[in-house]
Amino acid sequence: MKSKNKIKNSLKKHLTNFGFKFFNNFDQYDLWKENYFKKSNISTDIKKKYLRFLEKNLRNKSYSLGDDFYDLIAKQKKLMLITHSMKSNEILNSGLSVINELKENSNILDIGCNSGYLTSFYAKIFPNSNFIGFDKSKNSILQAFKIFNFEKYNNLVLSYDYNILNKYRFNFITDTQCFCTLNKKELFANIRAFKKIFAFKCKNNLY
Repeated sequence: MKSKNKIKNSLKKHLTNFGFKFFNNFDQYDLWKENYFKKSNISTDIKKKYLRFLEKNLRNKSYSLGDDFYDLIAKQKKLMLITHSMKSNEILNSGLSVINELKENSNILDIGCNSGYLTSFYAKIFPNSNFIGFDKSKNSILQAFKIFNFEKYNNLVLSYDYNILNKYRFNFITDTQCFCTLNKKELFANIRAFKKIFAFKCKNNLY
């Protein structure tokens, strides 16, 4: 595998090609965001709806951005890029932390893969491993299908269908951005769903 510095530069380039922007501080990001809104053809109604979600999230610490928000940005690639560029450095660093733990010849499940911007890079770096990227947002996965040429990724599958978790054996499971963004109700619902799936696999020796 490449040196850590080369991997970092390669991942940053990968995310940049995906459409992410990187900034030194929030003021830089905020200025870019305003200019991007002005130049883009995002409708006023969609913009207002998007900003209402963010304002509510800022005002209410107990409020968590939910499915409605992530489905909204999944349908609008420009909104997705605005949102993820706000935390592009965090995404870069979380991806690097996962890469440090991964090994070749593994079957790896990436929970909450969004549109696969990190999962696809893992698949590049570890060509002898198989990657399943799972996200419950159908629109995020459909967005990925528009972005990626999957002929280049013979070791990568992305899906929003929980049933896919029963089809594969995993020896590594990663989650960099999924569970920490859920409210308690969503978190426990997802944990129960995964417990049922993994309990079934353990009972039937599917690992």
